[in-house]
Amino acid sequence: DIDAAAHVALLARCGELERLAEQRTAELEQARRHADYLATTDPLTGIFNRRGLLPLLIREVELAQRAHLSLTLIAFDIDYFKRINAEFGASEGDRILQEVVTVARQTVRGTDLFGRIAGEEFVVALRDTAAAAGRDVAERMRADIAARVHVGPEGHAITASFGVAGLGGTLVTADALLRAATTGIDRAKNRGRNRVVLVEPDLEDASLLQLARLPDEA
Repeated sequence: DIDAAAHVALLARCGELERLAEQRTAELEQARRHADYLATTDPLTGIFNRRGLLPLLIREVELAQRAHLSLTLIAFDIDYFKRINAEFGASEGDRILQEVVTVARQTVRGTDLFGRIAGEEFVVALRDTAAAAGRDVAERMRADIAARVHVGPEGHAITASFGVAGLGGTLVTADALLRAATTGIDRAKNRGRNRVVLVEPDLEDASLLQLARLPDEA
């Protein structure tokens, strides 16, 4: 029967078109996810970039406040990084950034947020972690970086300066938490670098914790 054969052929064609449409939808979704990944990931180190990290940090602060949980932010900056780039070149600087992230990742839990927010500046958000415990985590990172990351033929140690701030007191937003932690970096550098400074929000107003960082001595 010609009509029956045509009907079968039409159904087969419709099925083929549906499969093609589903395949195309899946390809578009995969492309969208890949584009999101590229937009929110630092291509050099594979961790979040600033654009990817900050919205997640805002959400983490909101969730922690809602559930009455601790949240601690660690910010750290590689010491004398501009000098390193100038003396050894940008490719060596890139290698150091990658190694620092590799070392730090061994301390960061899978549930924590880790991102590169500036050239040589990084942020780790520790879920359900009090500030004192976060300071201990930062100290382990600091020691591991100094022990395991080196530069130049003489193997000079690479160090980093850390600031730590916990949610609470005057630090009730992601922005305030980030400003306090980066102020801790400034204090660590002013005190000699390669150290961890915990910012205590109940002892001083976080809005006043602004120190000038020497541009050529970072």
